[in-house]
Amino acid sequence: MRKNILTLGSLILAGMMICSFVSAEMLTSDAGVSYDSQIIDKFNNGSEWVDVFFRLNNESEVDNVLSISFENDFRLDNKAQGIISGAITKEGFEKLKNDSRIKNIYPNVEVEAAENEIIIDDIQETNNETEKSNLDWLWIIGIIFIILIIWYLIKKKK
Repeated sequence: MRKNILTLGSLILAGMMICSFVSAEMLTSDAGVSYDSQIIDKFNNGSEWVDVFFRLNNESEVDNVLSISFENDFRLDNKAQGIISGAITKEGFEKLKNDSRIKNIYPNVEVEAAENEIIIDDIQETNNETEKSNLDWLWIIGIIFIILIIWYLIKKKK
């Protein structure tokens, strides 16, 4: 029985370590397009438009992709060498992530230069939130592990 508890404890600790290193930021659509979960978070937090850039599988498809009927769902900012940037609505994002000509979709981040330093506000904020979330999971798993040990000790005394 002690071996089972040690095995269970080892598995829980391994799970805690995995949770601390893994963050599910990149998702993949049914069309095979990978996209950053921050985009969905921004829509869920009330943003009507999200600034994005996306890479194409084939650079020659730039004009063809832009001819997709985005109607009022996409505002082009720039296009160059198979990368297109602009603001997109949730409906436009759904169309884009289901287009197999697209390789990746990323949110644009604000970058400021200040005396040889680059400050990336959105990425830093996301990293802090991910670290806090991972620590929350570690605490939850740790508490469950402690409860299991206490339960085992109580059951062993009976």
